[in-house]
Amino acid sequence: MKILKLELENFMCFSGTDNRIEFTDGLNVILGGNGYGKTKLYDSFNWVLFDKITNQDGRLDTPTEEIKGGLVSKKAIADGDDGATIKAIVKLTLVNEKGKEIILERSYAVKKLSGMEATSLGKSKLTISAKDDLEFKPVSFNSQQEVDDYIREHVIQPTVLEHIWFQGERGIKGAVDTSNAVKLKQVINKLSYIDTWEKFIEATENTDRRTREKYEKAVKKSQKHKEKTDLLTSQIEKLDKELHAIEEKLAIKEKDLDIAEDEVDNLAMGENVREELRAHSAEEDRIKRELAQAEYDLDQMLDNANRDLFESFWVAHGTSEVQEKFEELVQDYEFNRVASEKIKKKDKPKDLESLYLHDHIHDMLHKEHCTICDRPAAKNSDAYKSIQKWLPEEEKPLDEKLATPFNHAFHLSDLRRSLSVISNYAGSFEHDFEQQRINFFKLKNKRKQLDEENRRIEEEKEKLLSKYNIGSIDAGIRLGDRIRRYNEKTASLREEIVRLEERKKVLTEEKAEKDQALDKLHEGDIDPILRKQKDYFSDLLAATKTAKDQQYKELVDLLMKETNRHYEAINKQSGAFYGKIVFKQNSKGGYSPEIHNENGDNVTPGMNTAQLLSMQFSILFAILSANKEYGFNKRYPLIADAPNSAFDAKKKKLLLRQIGTTFEQSIVMMFEYLTNDPERANRYKIDKSGIRELIGTLKEEGVPMNIYMLDIPDGVNSRDINELTVQIKKI
Repeated sequence: MKILKLELENFMCFSGTDNRIEFTDGLNVILGGNGYGKTKLYDSFNWVLFDKITNQDGRLDTPTEEIKGGLVSKKAIADGDDGATIKAIVKLTLVNEKGKEIILERSYAVKKLSGMEATSLGKSKLTISAKDDLEFKPVSFNSQQEVDDYIREHVIQPTVLEHIWFQGERGIKGAVDTSNAVKLKQVINKLSYIDTWEKFIEATENTDRRTREKYEKAVKKSQKHKEKTDLLTSQIEKLDKELHAIEEKLAIKEKDLDIAEDEVDNLAMGENVREELRAHSAEEDRIKRELAQAEYDLDQMLDNANRDLFESFWVAHGTSEVQEKFEELVQDYEFNRVASEKIKKKDKPKDLESLYLHDHIHDMLHKEHCTICDRPAAKNSDAYKSIQKWLPEEEKPLDEKLATPFNHAFHLSDLRRSLSVISNYAGSFEHDFEQQRINFFKLKNKRKQLDEENRRIEEEKEKLLSKYNIGSIDAGIRLGDRIRRYNEKTASLREEIVRLEERKKVLTEEKAEKDQALDKLHEGDIDPILRKQKDYFSDLLAATKTAKDQQYKELVDLLMKETNRHYEAINKQSGAFYGKIVFKQNSKGGYSPEIHNENGDNVTPGMNTAQLLSMQFSILFAILSANKEYGFNKRYPLIADAPNSAFDAKKKKLLLRQIGTTFEQSIVMMFEYLTNDPERANRYKIDKSGIRELIGTLKEEGVPMNIYMLDIPDGVNSRDINELTVQIKKI
């Protein structure tokens, strides 16, 4: 099956009719920012085929009946007329494994009432057309079961779908669950040919059982050695009953063990993790307590600084300079005061002539009239100013003399004494201030150090939460307690199982001896052909089980080799440590993947999310590609929404290269290789250098690329669902 074309009309955020993507062989990349419709595009593939979309957890279990009008573009409803019928349509064109082109078209209609109100017009409708010679002809069905059968037989098997179509990190974890040995074994069995051996074993067991029943009936009919036969038969039946009881107990204990081990596997951590989390929690509490105390002490120091410094005569700080300036001002004041006092004394003239001239000039100025030239001399006029010139220097008007200040001598003297006293404490303040400064920076440095420790412990916490897939440290500790209890339970169950297995082995050997004695007793009495049939089918059953186990071991070895080939291809050029993947067998025949270092140590618990995801991708690619008989990687396209969000830029490119070289066709929706567009607010553009490098990398592998971009037109508010429309652009 290969997808040729996808057409969308008013489907969710893809409003309008001009929404088309034409797919090619190789890697098809669809780039879009967050909220630009990548998930809706992924949902369109599932909806057209199965009438469902994925839920928030990425599971395909939300039917049209639950979504209803949510399938129809809100913009199309907003733009439509009242009473109009508006349809969401997804049309998928593909070619199946037999080379037949098929078109699947699913639609869902609503009727607009008013505003944004709309009512459903029933269920979704699917039409399927198959190309016959030169034209497409509709395929008719009588029931939904016939539709499902047609899709399974002519399009894709739903059981395979979950392993090649997935969303994000949760999707790949669901596609190949490496945390549980039983689930991983189920995936291997489903996607490989190993399940064929189970059919062989079942058929051989039935044949062996029927042959034994015939043989036992022949023995009972024989009259030879009747007494010994009855005794041996009774003993064998008793052993059979005890064996049956033990096998029932074993089945119960093994089931309980499976449940307990599944619980431990699902918790995704070991018992020792509890102590690691406890130690981290204790260190985190210590750091946060010390940081809170340091912040409190620093706040208290700052709040009390003014009071403390005042008590340390902070006002005296720098008073030596103030005192010097004050002394200069006092000296200036005293000089001017003395000068003013001299002016105010108005010294009398030494002779009568001078006295007369003095009085006469003042009389003219007072009357504003010059008696010499007998003409007016208004105040401030030129004539008035000429009269003033005759006055002695000390008799100039007050506005031309130094104004006499108020007498502040007493107050200044008092201030001088106070300033002198204060200045004496300046040294004491400087010492206290320096001590405060030292304490302040010491406390500030301590808080800075604790801040750094707090950031470090927070980063470590995030790593632990991601590493063990837990929501909080306390939750992890509680999980650790649960794991401890489950581990104690599994240890007890294993001991019981070992004891029962040992008892079963003893009883089986004893029964075999009794069977052999009974066979020997009737050596010439039973039909030799029936005896040979019994022996033959017994040996065949044992050989079939052995062959199946051997084939499964060879398959696992092959998968491990293929897994490491993919794993190395994804990680080697990234420069980071990646180790080697080892499939470790458990007591029940299941396998758990582990990452080992060069010393053979299991380092899986310490690996980051990106490394674990690359391991899961590698296992999935190996399972899909190693089976040449089924060839799922050649038969179906991989479709993934944001599969590499946890990878850095280099590893993303290497993962895409591996996807391109593993699958004949792949469709990947992703945000990477986009960058902010400086010419368009809140919009993106292609990272040309990055995409060219990706194209070049795939070209070296002979893998063609086909690129589309999801864009939102300028002027459209991406958060307003009533006007949101996403455009599909060919790059």
